[in-house]
Amino acid sequence: MTLWLLWISLWAYPDPRLLPLVHQGQARAFQEDFDGARRVFQEIVRQAPEDPLGYLLLTGLYDLYMLDYSVRDSEARFFQYADLCEARARPWLKDADPHKRAWGHFYAGAAAAYKAMRFGRNRQYLPALKHALRALKHLQAAVDLDSTLYDAYLGIGTYHYALSELPKFVKWIPGIGDKREQGLREIRLAAEHGLLSRYAALDGLAWVLAYDARPYEGIRIARRLVAEFPHSRTFRWTLAFAYYRAGKYRDALRTYEDLLYYSLPDHRNYPYNLAIILYWMAKASYNRGRYATAEGYLEVVRDLLRQDSRRDLVEDLQGRVQNLQKRIDRRRHRR
Repeated sequence: MTLWLLWISLWAYPDPRLLPLVHQGQARAFQEDFDGARRVFQEIVRQAPEDPLGYLLLTGLYDLYMLDYSVRDSEARFFQYADLCEARARPWLKDADPHKRAWGHFYAGAAAAYKAMRFGRNRQYLPALKHALRALKHLQAAVDLDSTLYDAYLGIGTYHYALSELPKFVKWIPGIGDKREQGLREIRLAAEHGLLSRYAALDGLAWVLAYDARPYEGIRIARRLVAEFPHSRTFRWTLAFAYYRAGKYRDALRTYEDLLYYSLPDHRNYPYNLAIILYWMAKASYNRGRYATAEGYLEVVRDLLRQDSRRDLVEDLQGRVQNLQKRIDRRRHRR
């Protein structure tokens, strides 16, 4: 970090002595050292128990853990820390310093945004929407008070982009139109200038660019993330997706192979987690015209799924496997 950026960071956060711990914990979290990251973030709570920062980081850590392992077993801790973050943010919302009030709105909004995403992943759409709208209100208040609080733009941009992608039958929600480009600009602001959310914003930006038919820029961002966090499963998923969307199936396959290598030590007892990687390896092989190889991967996927008890995940992937098998069969019959 240059001296200029360090000075900006020290000025921008109310308690700048905590920032080195933030970066240390994130370096562990994004390489799936969840226990190590938890210890660092709990040290932030110990040093600054009235600051919402540590509680938000722990909320995000438990969310990342559940995504990585495809489980819901830490939801009680997740919601506990999200609630604690909002509780610690309330006094900041009344502070005389507008800069601190802005950070209070950011924390209240970020905790609500995490809740919205968690409810959304659980297909509980009404509470997800309720928390998303509350998050947007707080995050917008944060940037109204301080337009340089760039971390807030990640949630705002994600909201604008995601709602622009919803089907037309829900366009009755107030203020919704095609705001994809605006959402991209806002996520990019967080990615380029965020203090706390920079890596999450870079990862989100790479995903959105790949999804939005701009995968080559997504590849460049994801490759930088993997270079900085060389053992990361999180960022390898992003890189593989960007390669796949770009039609670079050989590179996608190689990245999924790396992802499988880094997943095996931790996910041996989570067959679905390995099966989903092999499914994407089958898709990449299919798109390269390697139908026998793709079919071989699918057979391993089926075997793994028979060993997993998470029926909702298993049934979803089984349906996708059947569809890919049908496509392979049709291709073979055309020969």
